[in-house]
Amino acid sequence: MNLETNKTMKEIVTNLQNWQTHKKDVDLMNDLLSKADSFKIDYKVAEDNSESFHLYPALVIFEDENQNKSFELVFYMISKNRDTDEFLDKHIETIGEFIKEFKVINKQLLQNTQITEEEAQLRKERWKTDLKSWIRENEMFEVFDIPSEDFNLNDEVIMQGHFGMKVAEEDKVLSATGFSPDIIIQQLNLDGSSTSFFDMARLSPPFGRRDIEFALLNKAM
Repeated sequence: MNLETNKTMKEIVTNLQNWQTHKKDVDLMNDLLSKADSFKIDYKVAEDNSESFHLYPALVIFEDENQNKSFELVFYMISKNRDTDEFLDKHIETIGEFIKEFKVINKQLLQNTQITEEEAQLRKERWKTDLKSWIRENEMFEVFDIPSEDFNLNDEVIMQGHFGMKVAEEDKVLSATGFSPDIIIQQLNLDGSSTSFFDMARLSPPFGRRDIEFALLNKAM
């Protein structure tokens, strides 16, 4: 894959590399993630019947005239079916049609995949109280794998991803508080008539195999 010939893919890979470079900086991660609230999901891409979607955290780095750096947290979304070396290499010239960037909104937040609004709010509150402890004790996440059932990609529904902390069922993602990072998908009808919260996000690491499941991540390594 020749990144020099494709500006979009080069930017994506650079921003993924920025996350890899800075993810062990505890102070920076705590600063960025503690104020992260949500992001709007706008994924107008042709369906490919994928069983899940991959959400990758990335960092856009800005530098002023005095070489002072600032960081913006974004997420890239691509379907699992298209997150392969073969697909990425074949469609490099049009990759922006299949990988969408979501800018994170920084403000304070709100087994069946659907959860109650009260549970969603509780998880968002934990993001504020338990995140710092988790960052100190665990390897920083690189991707969220979220089942397609959590998404409603038709034009009549507004979707947002909210950051939270859920009860961790696996010892390898536990912090001292017993919670792990989470992305809660909120679906809201355009007319405001109903809202639903869904959650079956799978965190990687520790789950999933980078060499098999997450081709886009390998481009940044």
